[in-house]
Amino acid sequence: MQGVRVEVCLREGSACQFDEAFPQGYTTVCKQKYIARKLVAIGPGKNRPIAVKDFLIPSCCVCSVIQTSINSRIGRGSRPSH
Repeated sequence: MQGVRVEVCLREGSACQFDEAFPQGYTTVCKQKYIARKLVAIGPGKNRPIAVKDFLIPSCCVCSVIQTSINSRIGRGSRPSH
């Protein structure tokens, strides 16, 4: 028997928990990360051959920060122009 610990994003693709704390012009998104692990696998069929194979295991959920507007970063965001 092999044990594997996994961590799965519950809201992958959604905004991170503290998205509103980032300045105007930035947003966040939750992304699932994976790690490759070698595990023993039992093959199909009558003989059921055993092999060591690589599996992608969900390892953590990360918050990526995305710049949505260069203008707001340099102070041109929501100000009206005269």
